[in-house]
Amino acid sequence: MSVHSAIARNFAEASENKIHSDDIAKRFGFTGALVPGVTVFGHLAWPLTQRFGERWLRGSWVTTRFVKPAYHGETISVTDRETGTETLAVECTNSAGVLLATLECRIEANQPAVDSHAHVSGPAEPDARVEITWDTVHVDEPFARYVWKPDDALNREYAARVDDDTQLFQQGTLHPHAILSQANQVLVRRFVMPAWIHTGSELRLRISSACSRSRRSIMLIWAKLWPIVARLMIRVSVGIGSPTTWNVQ
Repeated sequence: MSVHSAIARNFAEASENKIHSDDIAKRFGFTGALVPGVTVFGHLAWPLTQRFGERWLRGSWVTTRFVKPAYHGETISVTDRETGTETLAVECTNSAGVLLATLECRIEANQPAVDSHAHVSGPAEPDARVEITWDTVHVDEPFARYVWKPDDALNREYAARVDDDTQLFQQGTLHPHAILSQANQVLVRRFVMPAWIHTGSELRLRISSACSRSRRSIMLIWAKLWPIVARLMIRVSVGIGSPTTWNVQ
């Protein structure tokens, strides 16, 4: 068992999702602005790289659950323990010992076929953004594809936001913080959501890639995100890469 400490920081205060602003977060009963779930995930991923190196980015199943909010400036502790020869469980707690998030990672030597949703053709033109309501969420209707071209500077920024100076990511391998952040952006490109909470993600990583390559993303309604205003829980499936490199739910 090892413990890694870091400072949780909120880089999303100016985002459209006002749950990352003090004023709106307090209206919903929180102490202050929430640190994005994708950022907490970036911290949770640190011990995976230390334990498995690049292997977990080449073939693994990762499940993350966000239990309680992390607040800007909090000291968080990331603790990991082996639950098998190729599995690792990770927990994130704050200085008061409150459990904030969990992660489980399983290395996969043999992986299932790519999710069938990744092969569904979406519209050629970008989707017009609409406010998320029960009427605008259409199950199994694909979103428009778009090209994502992360470069070295962007990748280093995502690594720095979670205080990860691991050489692997300094040399160009995409940081998992960037991958999950992009999955969230696919949802934001489709819907207007004034305040929402990321409650969990499931990722199947198939191959690590240099950040200079293009990435294509396709989105269908199928993963776990909670827009607070609409009180709506949805699941979203995201395929990133061409061919599909990562599946995110």
